[in-house]
Amino acid sequence: MRKILATLLITIITLITLNITSNAASNGNVTATISKNNVKEGETFTLTISASSDSGIIGLVTGVEYNSDILEIESSSILNENYINNGSGANVALSWKETSREYPKEANLYSITFKVKENVTEDSTNITLKGYDAFEKITLNPLADDEVEINNIDKTINIISEPVQGDNNSGSTGSLAVTPSNSNNGNSSNSANSANSANSSNSEQSSQKSTPTTSTSKSQVIGQSNSDKSIPKTGDVTNAIILISIFAISIFGVISYKLHEKYKKI
Repeated sequence: MRKILATLLITIITLITLNITSNAASNGNVTATISKNNVKEGETFTLTISASSDSGIIGLVTGVEYNSDILEIESSSILNENYINNGSGANVALSWKETSREYPKEANLYSITFKVKENVTEDSTNITLKGYDAFEKITLNPLADDEVEINNIDKTINIISEPVQGDNNSGSTGSLAVTPSNSNNGNSSNSANSANSANSSNSEQSSQKSTPTTSTSKSQVIGQSNSDKSIPKTGDVTNAIILISIFAISIFGVISYKLHEKYKKI
């Protein structure tokens, strides 16, 4: 009976210990934040790595993966002076300095400032926190009793392309404004004169091209309006009346002569 009770007691103590260890491990977390998600070519942004743990943050190991064809590192820094970084490049392997045992339970640990390169064709890129060196996952408090493994963390950066200036197909000459500067008055004046001469030449060419079309249109309109009006041809009508009158007089003369000859014989 005593052996059964002892076995049960040991089992209960073991379960309680495992539960406490599990709860301690599950309370640790690592986060990554970005100062801005939409970035133009040539602009910079900052990645900040933070952590929290109920038992205190002893250290952190994480790799930082990024596309070096799109991004380049401007600078990096440890945000808490009690830590030292043993990682290389963008990778982080923070460990606590042996100057104090008051581990922070929540802290910003590390920051990396990236710059977007020029002439980038992609419209987005990712930064991934992942395992580093002998650690398969992001590891908080490595090699400690409360070590926590965390899955990869992905952050997406959107790259904004600026529209090319001067790409305006409106055809308006007013948009070609020339503003003279104080340092180069002569060059600016020549540029302005060239622009005005070009505009005047274009205007004259446009006027010369449009003039024949306008004349032709007016001629067509005039011709159409004349053809639509019913103007009587008086010369032709008068000639017809004269011919009919002569023909009628001739017939009347012949008839009168015949009657005169008839009555004369009687």
